[in-house]
Amino acid sequence: MRNHTQEPTKKPDVNNVVDPFTLLTPEEQFIEACQIIGGIAESNCHYTAGLTFRINETGKSFDQLTLSELIRLKKEYSNYYNRVFGGKA
Repeated sequence: MRNHTQEPTKKPDVNNVVDPFTLLTPEEQFIEACQIIGGIAESNCHYTAGLTFRINETGKSFDQLTLSELIRLKKEYSNYYNRVFGGKA
């Protein structure tokens, strides 16, 4: 039971959410990035074709992307792909 003198629990500010990736050590960040990028190779052809299309939309060739850009694009496309093809649209 909550004590009535306590402040109500505040909802987290979604605009001020810390990316858990930034809380990792440099070595852990490197390993996490490798796992994220390596996961692309394990994806189906429809996913990789769509992600490739998104990369091409940036106007940069694959080798011009930074790791951060590639990881961001992968996360954004994964969210889109899962919403559309995962029945959560």
